[in-house]
Amino acid sequence: MNSSRRPIRKFKTGLSFGVAVSVWKNDKGHSVTITKSYKDKQTGEWKESSGYFREDLAAIALLMPQAIAFIDEQEEHAYQESKGQGNGGAQALPQPSGGRSFDDDDIPF
Repeated sequence: MNSSRRPIRKFKTGLSFGVAVSVWKNDKGHSVTITKSYKDKQTGEWKESSGYFREDLAAIALLMPQAIAFIDEQEEHAYQESKGQGNGGAQALPQPSGGRSFDDDDIPF
C-alpha cells in the first residue's frame, strides 16, 4: 500500500498488542491488510511484521468479522447512494397491489 495514503478504518484489539486489520478503499473496491507493529530494540524504530504468533491469530480472528461488516456497510451505503436512496441503508418494504400496506393477515403462514 502507498504509505502516503491512510486506511479508511483500522481495527485493533487489546488481545494482542500491535495487531491491526486495516480497510482500504480504492477504485476497485475495498481491500484489507493485516499488520503487526513492533518497536525494534536496537534502533528504537517502529516496524511492521508479516509473522504472527498464536495469540495474534486469535486477535485477527476477532477483527476480521468487524472489517467484513464495515465493508458490507460501506458497500450498502454506496449502493443506496447510487440509487438515490440516502435512507441510512434501510430498505423500503414492498407494497402489495392496491396501495394498502401489509397486515399480519397478509402473511400466508
